[in-house]
Amino acid sequence: MLKPYHKRPELLNVVLVDTEEITEPSELKEDFPYMLTDPNVFDFREIVENNQLKERLGDEQIMQLGKLLVKFSAIFSNIPGKTNLVEHDIDLISDKRVQHKPYRMTNRQNEILKAEIERMLKYKIIEPGPSEYTSSMILVETPGRDPRPCIDYRKLNEMTRTELYPIPNIEQRFETVAAAKFITLIDLTKGYWQIPLSPKAQKIAAFATSFCDGNGKEHPILFLSKKFTATERKYSTTVKECAAILYAIKKLKGYIDGQTEFYIQTDHNPLVWLKNNAGNNGQLLRWALALQSFNFTVTHKKGKDNLNVDCLSRNSLHSD
Repeated sequence: MLKPYHKRPELLNVVLVDTEEITEPSELKEDFPYMLTDPNVFDFREIVENNQLKERLGDEQIMQLGKLLVKFSAIFSNIPGKTNLVEHDIDLISDKRVQHKPYRMTNRQNEILKAEIERMLKYKIIEPGPSEYTSSMILVETPGRDPRPCIDYRKLNEMTRTELYPIPNIEQRFETVAAAKFITLIDLTKGYWQIPLSPKAQKIAAFATSFCDGNGKEHPILFLSKKFTATERKYSTTVKECAAILYAIKKLKGYIDGQTEFYIQTDHNPLVWLKNNAGNNGQLLRWALALQSFNFTVTHKKGKDNLNVDCLSRNSLHSD
């Protein structure tokens, strides 16, 4: 989307370096003792290696560059800044409220989203608050790249007024810079984070997550049941019990994905040996292979101690 161009006042920044205070290259390590411990500060050694500076600059010039980066480390930090020159506003074409409930996430995905939210709170990119608008947070997972938390603003975009501006002529742009001695590009850390939202836009751009507080006590979160087909009713008891485990794990994947280990309690003792003795039954073997991606342990619970579960499926209701 194209936006209007606002010309800023032209400023010339001049940085002077006193060459008499430059130390020898051998002392470079002592000048940057914190760079390996603070991930938000640039790694000067990595800059030198990745840009092949040793092939293009002398030792004294590299030292000068290092001192400049340290002196202006706030500019080269990985922590995003915030401009005070402009605010982003959102103009809607409708008064209809956007209220989208959070998407269901696995525990592994929730942990990634929580870490991102904590980071945004730390840098004061976001803050908790009430709003009549809620968009959902999603996790974009691309093979070969780290998961990227995003906010699903599709419904909000449909209600946002679009501002169109003509595209400058590219050939004229090239002619403008053809005679330039230096061509520079601006590269911002988390560029969208550095433009604050107006108070109105903050409420419109609000998002919600599925995180909630709990007391840490064991409690039911879901009750499942399934009616066997005519063919399934002919299964042996062991196969029926294993089919129930397979069905429950598939339904509860959103809760157990990413868990280091979880436990299955059953009053059918033969299932305890499911992983070891499934080879005696072709159907059990196929199901056991389908469950290999999950790290679980089957434990036996006596029927007399399993009443809290059996009462849901075996207790009959009598009418007077």
